[in-house]
Amino acid sequence: MKSILLKLVTLITVFGSFSLSAHAQIPDPAFYFDFEGDSGDTVVDKGINGNDGIVTRPGQTTLGDEGAPGGSTPATGASFTDGLIEVSSIDVSEIISQDGSYTLSAWLKPTDLGGDKFFFGQTSEGIHNGIRNGGFLHQAHWGADTNGATNLNNYLNNDDDGWIHAAWTYDGASDTGKIYLDGNIDWEGNKRAPNGSGNLIIGGRNGGGYGYVGLADDIAMWDEVLSDGAIEELANGASPSGASQEDDDEDGLPDSYEERLVDNLEDLNGNGVGPGPGSGTGDFDGDGLTDLDEYEETRTNPIKKDTDEDGLSDGVETNTGEWVSANATGTDPLNADSDNDNLLDGVENPDLPYSEDDPEDQPGSDPNIADTDGDGSPDGREIVLETNPTVEDQPDIEGYVNSFDGYPDGTTDLGDGTLMAGASASVVDGRLQLTIDNQGLGYASFSIPAIEGSSKGFRISFDYELNDSPGANDPADGFSINYGDATLGELGGAEEGMSKPDNGGVIPGVTENISFEVDTWRNGDAEQGLNISGVGQSNDLGQLAFENGIILEDGSRKEGTIEISWNPQLGASFKTTGMTTNADFVDVDTAGFTADDGHNFIFSARVGGANQDLFIDNLVIEVGIFDGDDDGDAIPDFYENEIAGNLTDLNGNEAGPGPGAGTGDFDGDGLTDLDEYEETRTNPTKVDTDGDDLNDGVETNTGTYVSATNTGTDPNKADSDKDGLVDGVETNTGTFVDEENTGTDPNESDTDGDDYGDGAEVAGGTDPLDPNSKGALPAPFLYLDFEDSSNDLSGNGHNGEVDGAVSFDVEGADGGPTPTTGANFTGGHLDFFDVDM
Repeated sequence: MKSILLKLVTLITVFGSFSLSAHAQIPDPAFYFDFEGDSGDTVVDKGINGNDGIVTRPGQTTLGDEGAPGGSTPATGASFTDGLIEVSSIDVSEIISQDGSYTLSAWLKPTDLGGDKFFFGQTSEGIHNGIRNGGFLHQAHWGADTNGATNLNNYLNNDDDGWIHAAWTYDGASDTGKIYLDGNIDWEGNKRAPNGSGNLIIGGRNGGGYGYVGLADDIAMWDEVLSDGAIEELANGASPSGASQEDDDEDGLPDSYEERLVDNLEDLNGNGVGPGPGSGTGDFDGDGLTDLDEYEETRTNPIKKDTDEDGLSDGVETNTGEWVSANATGTDPLNADSDNDNLLDGVENPDLPYSEDDPEDQPGSDPNIADTDGDGSPDGREIVLETNPTVEDQPDIEGYVNSFDGYPDGTTDLGDGTLMAGASASVVDGRLQLTIDNQGLGYASFSIPAIEGSSKGFRISFDYELNDSPGANDPADGFSINYGDATLGELGGAEEGMSKPDNGGVIPGVTENISFEVDTWRNGDAEQGLNISGVGQSNDLGQLAFENGIILEDGSRKEGTIEISWNPQLGASFKTTGMTTNADFVDVDTAGFTADDGHNFIFSARVGGANQDLFIDNLVIEVGIFDGDDDGDAIPDFYENEIAGNLTDLNGNEAGPGPGAGTGDFDGDGLTDLDEYEETRTNPTKVDTDGDDLNDGVETNTGTYVSATNTGTDPNKADSDKDGLVDGVETNTGTFVDEENTGTDPNESDTDGDDYGDGAEVAGGTDPLDPNSKGALPAPFLYLDFEDSSNDLSGNGHNGEVDGAVSFDVEGADGGPTPTTGANFTGGHLDFFDVDM
């Protein structure tokens, strides 16, 4: 009998030992965010280390959203739309030095699986774990990139609630990594240590780029590699802090929840309904909400009467989004500033009038509406600017004005219809920041919706600051100001306007655009400088004006102003101050571009792997400035003053004959002043606007020569057919006399059709009217046969310099004179510094 009992005890002991080991031990995490009771900008660490997180993009990060139903705290989670939480106290330097390891864990409900959607990252390079490559969990250490095996698009199609548990581990001692999906290994293998520097961030990579979109809950990190069993426990709903869902007092509140808040099971009572305050009453904090409702419904803190500390009791914040009264405010009890207008909910009361004596405490605005008076300026900004947020009082100007004051740092939605796009775009210290020095976050833009009247002309002015810290890479890349039919939110091509970089063509969907560009790329580069370019009827119009030169040196800061104007008659002007090289372009012809009141204004900027801060301030876009007509002659006063210096010389009400002041044809070219303004866009004070020795009135711009009084040529182009001969010497008589009377057609570049241009034949001494008179080619200005690299064989010494991927290792053209060798361009180009364009 004794031996039987001994065997029974042994069996029970062994079985009990097995049962305990089936539940892996979860150590204390470095930090743990469950979002229960969190509000404002602080995410409280529910572990033991106090490593709280700070929401650095409040407009894109919402605390108190839906929680993970399979997690340990299903009541509350957080929503990210390229949002960001910084955990500044979690330094990743030990992991970078290969002395440390990590486990990163979270419940995720992604709503966008396209592109790069990183969840865990560092402030600079290094760790970027999340979702990538079309829907795979991904672990990357800036160069050590690996996908998991499972495509989440297919996986989530068969999932009930859209939530997954994701975990990533890295063992610094063995340089190995693992990716887990719902407790199962999705990938494992070699993984080198991350590079870079800084602290941990949640919601993106490399300071906040390529951010995650979706819900998240139960986010945690350990500075060690958890076992497969421990991660399986987390995926099965175990708390990262080891807390359980047990409820010994059967009041509907988990014991761990009660103990964490009040360290006992008596003060909070899920079975009580109040009134409070008081221990066991069911409304411990006396805010009018039961303890159980605060746990299950409102997700507020049952021991704090005002969870979000906005001056309103949790019980009156009904979270409906609509103000009813001071007892039903419609505000969010977990967000101290429900409408994100930089005013606490508690000071906003639309039942009280605006107080001129104490506007900060009684603004009279609605806490559910960011811009109570609808004038385009958020309520908090109006208080800063000392204007009344309940009365529309924007500046008296046709257009758009913004000084960017009064917005909290990190604001990405100004509430005025504009749109910021890109990871680096936000308001910082009362200025718009589009690129961040030392953070290669790619493209960013700021779009202003179409302004009625813009097609008649506009003026833009603003202050800027460019900054490049010393060392690292040269300044790059640049920015542009665009007016055209690109859609709101289009990132654009930065210093390339609305064209793709590296001659990639016009951005799809853009058919009309005028751009004012600042290219800071690489000190001394041939592309660097300032220019005006355009797009017309989907075609790249090229550079309309260009000034090559250094804009910003390494380790320097530039501050100044930029002034831009455009109208259909005078064209474009672009002036900058404060740069090493400045623009001073006046009345640049933009005839290939067509304006429209539906066009948007877009600032586009980028930083790739380089350096550069770009700040914009005191932005003013004016339209209607070219409309005044005091003398009532249908010619705007601005135009008369610009062209003639007064309002009397030009007269749109008369039809000539001229010349003479007030005749209606001031210059006597046969075109009325009004027609020259509205139709031909020629200069009404010059008989020959383009200087080609033809009167503007005979240049009918039809493309067909009829007679000497109807030449068909363009009155704004001295050489309409681009053959090297000005229109005035091409008399179309059919007889060549001399260089001043060529007899050729000014609308045909090769009048005799022998494949030799008229100008070349005149220069070469052959007859441009005889197809059998070709003669020898004139000596070229530049000639490359690539038999000797990029050396110029013309004798002029204009040798090219290779920049990038260009090689001379391919066969030449069979039909050419030097078929042995040609050039192979694979992304690079040749610079000709001696050729001044």
